[in-house]
Amino acid sequence: PAGTSWINSSTLLNRINFVNGASQRMRPSSPSQTLDRLTNTLVDGNLSPTTKDGLQAFASAHPANTAGLLFMVLATPEFQMN
Repeated sequence: PAGTSWINSSTLLNRINFVNGASQRMRPSSPSQTLDRLTNTLVDGNLSPTTKDGLQAFASAHPANTAGLLFMVLATPEFQMN
């Protein structure tokens, strides 16, 4: 089952390490793969305002780093709790 009952420091670290490895293997993507597309696909667009602001700041500061943006989306609390 989803939710906080299965999350602890070990499982969360393992999930984030998996995401880091997967994002490093990501192929360069087309410019059409945007933050909106990633968040709609991975977290159904359900982000807190704080998380959304942080992701937008990262995307603005690193426009060519799609793998980094994927990592950031997959490391969000919203993804981890989904």
